[in-house]
Amino acid sequence: MLKNIVFDLGNVLVKFDSNELIYSFFNKRQEEVKSFYFDSLWNEYDQGLYSVEEMIEKGVKQFPELELCIKKLMYHWTEFVIPLKDNVAFIKDLKRLGYNVYILSNIPEDDTKYLRSCGVFDNIDGGIFSYEYKKIKPDPEIFHILLEKYNLKASECLFLDDRKDNVVAASNLRFKTIEVKDSSKVIDLIKEKISEV
Repeated sequence: MLKNIVFDLGNVLVKFDSNELIYSFFNKRQEEVKSFYFDSLWNEYDQGLYSVEEMIEKGVKQFPELELCIKKLMYHWTEFVIPLKDNVAFIKDLKRLGYNVYILSNIPEDDTKYLRSCGVFDNIDGGIFSYEYKKIKPDPEIFHILLEKYNLKASECLFLDDRKDNVVAASNLRFKTIEVKDSSKVIDLIKEKISEV
């Protein structure tokens, strides 16, 4: 029996494009900066291993001539995380249908605060955010943390994520899953999956 809907955030409940972010702050060396931050460093930021100031320090050490742009990037990047209003609003419908709704996201602390201020978390029953536990998907441990904290059974959870590796990890733990390839289809995909179970 399906009882719980577990959402990823990026490109499921919010829009985020790292290319758009980098190209908005840098008019040169964009690819180098993007590679430096997003090949692996941002995953460590999501894990809460570095503060904003440490991310700035690392960037300035690598690109000293881009110090001002790097500071702007790290102080304003959350403004490029845009709530997908229809998908967020659909959480209320899921609640009315009797489902519990949770978030499981690789996300740093500053973005969590920003999205809370935007109302994205207003109707959820709980959430596991990577920075709090120093774990990120697809590590199975972060899924176990969700299940244990909220006393859930994986087989009673539907998990949505835009990354295949995260979906596979959830499926291996017996979650029902949806790989989101188009955020505009999220509501229809959930309705279809609900009708199947």
